[in-house]
Amino acid sequence: MEFSLFLLLWTSLLAWIGLGIARVVYNVLFHPLRAFPGPTPAKATTWWQTYIEVVRQESMTDILKTLHKQYGACSKFLSFCSR
Repeated sequence: MEFSLFLLLWTSLLAWIGLGIARVVYNVLFHPLRAFPGPTPAKATTWWQTYIEVVRQESMTDILKTLHKQYGACSKFLSFCSR
């Protein structure tokens, strides 16, 4: 059996993309905290924080204040729950 580095790289890339898509679907549709109010990108992934701070150049503190005004004291702004 011939080892193909190209096939291995493509398989790894597709598996990584598939895992990311599955994680987003789980976080938005099946996660136990899905019923809490909050922005959908925050429910799906943590990359929205990077977008807010790097691309839009806004402070997370200001964003959290806005989210608390919009969604109330109980809002989901992270896509995971630390234990």
